[in-house]
Amino acid sequence: GMDDLENCAEFCSKFREVILDGHMVDHRQIWQECGINPLYPQAGTWIFDRANWCPGSMVQPHMIELPVKPGTTHTLDIQMQPYVNSGKPSATYSFSSSVFYYTAPWAKNDVSIEDIIAPSSYDEFGRFNPVCMNSRIRIKNNGRKVLESVSIRYNLSHAEPSVYLWEGILDPQHSAEVELPGIFPVSENDQRFIVTLDMPNGTKDEYPYDNSMTSDVKACPVYSSPFVFVLKTNNESHHNAYRITDHTGSIVSEKTLGSLKPSTVYRDTLRLTPGCYEITVTDTAGDGLDFWFNPEGGYGYMRLVDMKGKLVKSFLSDFGSGIRHVLRVEKRAGKLPAGGALPIVEVFPPRNQGIFNIELFNNEPQDVFLKIFTADTSRIIFSRKYPYLKEGSLEVDLTSHLDGTYIIQVLTKAG
Repeated sequence: GMDDLENCAEFCSKFREVILDGHMVDHRQIWQECGINPLYPQAGTWIFDRANWCPGSMVQPHMIELPVKPGTTHTLDIQMQPYVNSGKPSATYSFSSSVFYYTAPWAKNDVSIEDIIAPSSYDEFGRFNPVCMNSRIRIKNNGRKVLESVSIRYNLSHAEPSVYLWEGILDPQHSAEVELPGIFPVSENDQRFIVTLDMPNGTKDEYPYDNSMTSDVKACPVYSSPFVFVLKTNNESHHNAYRITDHTGSIVSEKTLGSLKPSTVYRDTLRLTPGCYEITVTDTAGDGLDFWFNPEGGYGYMRLVDMKGKLVKSFLSDFGSGIRHVLRVEKRAGKLPAGGALPIVEVFPPRNQGIFNIELFNNEPQDVFLKIFTADTSRIIFSRKYPYLKEGSLEVDLTSHLDGTYIIQVLTKAG
């Protein structure tokens, strides 16, 4: 529940402070951005930022280090930012706290690997996978000394390892993400990725048992060049941008924020040399190209098609803050992979007052038969033939019918 004044507790941002002996040692907003939720798309308002949680996402603890000496007495307090609920209170927040006492780390130099973010098959890292380049890991300094360097050995199973020397400043009990450069060897099958840390600060690790980790690797899609990246903007194109880069981060093609026009189809023909590439589309409003709660924003899409206009890959439009696609280009990739189920049929807005559009895509022009049924499928309330149609937006008007749920059926010769 929530109050009517500020949408507290779920949709209002308030701060929390930790007080030690009358002095504030930690201050942060109880707030989390949800447009990058790894579980997407979802029903409901999953993209809305919330008070420290997102639907289906992990709630992370706040780890706070309190510098105290053995044998001393202290007062610890947690304070929430006050707010006034003028109506009947309907929302509460519950939190738990634990205090752990520990001595200084026994090891001077001790580093561990905490996560393999990419390549990985974990749902938690789904937005960053699969990849064919620039793997990402998270390391932690468990020693007493500041970590200034560590040697990282990494490779796919049955491949020669690469070695990367990380250098920086990582305080004790702190973590850092590390990007490991390089393109993965070509493989059509799933493999294992292996990472091993060694020589923290140029010396022997005093606890080497947490220095290695493996992850499952799903093969990246392989395409032959050229092909076409297609982007249709919605009514709020000022929120969007896209960029295509190679494994070095060099930009192959891009449209910067503010350069895209509303409700416009952009076709970018990509003639790429063999290698690994990344396509990224961002949305600064965090509601993708299609969000049911914002029908005024309109509908957009992104696809990859071959030079004949046939579907290679279709992407979800309801992607929140952004979507990325990593791919490999090979000379001998052969025929481009099938693009999934056809025809593509998207309804916008799915909740409406009787007037809506059906976005349609076929590989070839053909007759399209559209039927709309009542929820129990006992009666057809709309039936029309659209001759020789490959793709387009079909407007439907059902305002003469009762409010309710209806079922749409699209038939083509191919499916």
